[in-house]
Amino acid sequence: MRERVPCEGSVMRRLLQWAGLEDSEGRVPGQGAARAQADRGGAELAEPACVRRQQAGMEEPEPAAGSSPRRFTWEEIGLRTGRGHPQQERWLVINRKVYDISQFYRRHPGGPRVISHYAGQDATDPFTAFHLDKALVRKYMNSLLIGELASDQPSFEPSKNKLLVEDFRELRTTVERMGLLNPNHLFFFLLLLHILLLDAAAWLTIWYFGSSLLPFLFSALLLGTVQAQAGWLQHDFGHLSVFSKSKWNHLVHKFVIGHLKGAPASWWNHLHFQHHAKPNCFRKDPDVNMHPLFFALGKTLSVEVSLRDVWGQVGSLEECGIKRIQNQEAA
Repeated sequence: MRERVPCEGSVMRRLLQWAGLEDSEGRVPGQGAARAQADRGGAELAEPACVRRQQAGMEEPEPAAGSSPRRFTWEEIGLRTGRGHPQQERWLVINRKVYDISQFYRRHPGGPRVISHYAGQDATDPFTAFHLDKALVRKYMNSLLIGELASDQPSFEPSKNKLLVEDFRELRTTVERMGLLNPNHLFFFLLLLHILLLDAAAWLTIWYFGSSLLPFLFSALLLGTVQAQAGWLQHDFGHLSVFSKSKWNHLVHKFVIGHLKGAPASWWNHLHFQHHAKPNCFRKDPDVNMHPLFFALGKTLSVEVSLRDVWGQVGSLEECGIKRIQNQEAA
């Protein structure tokens, strides 16, 4: 009998337990007994087959010679959006590989919504944009892999504009080759330093000169500058754009947005990542979810008119969830 080696699923489970996202019984802390029991009930179906075989004392079978992965069409993948399907399945595609995130999306480190927005779609570009250490992430994606696109299927949804997608990817490659995404660490250090100095100067002015009108206005000007500058600085750290390691970006981000601006980093990340994952897509981009009360006025969203005039692809509007406001009122 050969020695049993932990499979990818068990490695993922130990990682979740170490991060405090799951206890030894597979429950999610802080969600209540009923929610944990429900999650545990569905986890059995989501566990990789190697985990269930090991729990039953069975040996992991050797892969069959010449075995090929399952092949899927975009029609099949498009049904797994988590909405309307009987099993509420969620599938997505990254580099032509099909992943089942039906159970994982709730535990996605970036939040459940940002990954769910791409259920039933190709997520190659956002995966590339949002993850620094892609090799590490792919290691833990193996347990979610269920197959690949069929050979006769395009690499992204047929409804997408092929030339637009190819131009975007070529642009990103050119930008990376030119080194435009390489950060200047001295710049960010001096920016943080001058923000701290201005903040200290504002409070020292009030302390030394008192709270009369002129010192008060001068301090308000300094603090207003600090808040504006800190807002953009936390934006860059929140996007993990400064350091090569996510850990250091998160630490400085929490300091700037939490201590200088008084806002939670997780709140900003979960909202702003959705904005960049689906920019200007109604019902998916939180920045335009306030339509028609704020920021986007009128009977229709401007992006609806521009897309229809340029490409004539009304189908792509449905992907973004953009509909006419009068249709919503009628419904």
